[in-house]
Amino acid sequence: NYAFMDFILTWVRHLTGLGVDNLLVGAMDTKLLRQLYLTGVPVFDMGSRMVTEDVGWGSPTFHKMGREKVLLINELLPFGYELLMCDTDMVWLKNPLPYLARYPSADLLTSSDQVIPTVTDDSLENWREGNLPAH
Repeated sequence: NYAFMDFILTWVRHLTGLGVDNLLVGAMDTKLLRQLYLTGVPVFDMGSRMVTEDVGWGSPTFHKMGREKVLLINELLPFGYELLMCDTDMVWLKNPLPYLARYPSADLLTSSDQVIPTVTDDSLENWREGNLPAH
């Protein structure tokens, strides 16, 4: 939503700086939709009708935002698109597309907030039970 405008602009700058220019931002409120359009960021109206202020992590509205993203994925998948979806409060340090292309048979690749690597090379993280470090 509009509360994340600065995050969104940073996200767009980083991705386009890495050569990823086929991006599209889903706006959850009309204020964000208008501002991104005026800034030249590819944007569309998700029809979420969300509030423009920060809703706070874990709040009911925060959880509604998460559900809206799942609904969007559900709407796009039948068209056969390969979809890379990420929140705009994170930054890509490298173009992720060549890495993701290494796994053409994967139906779903996901990331987590895991801050300790479970692998020593650049392979996919090993998420299977028993392979994660103790907390």
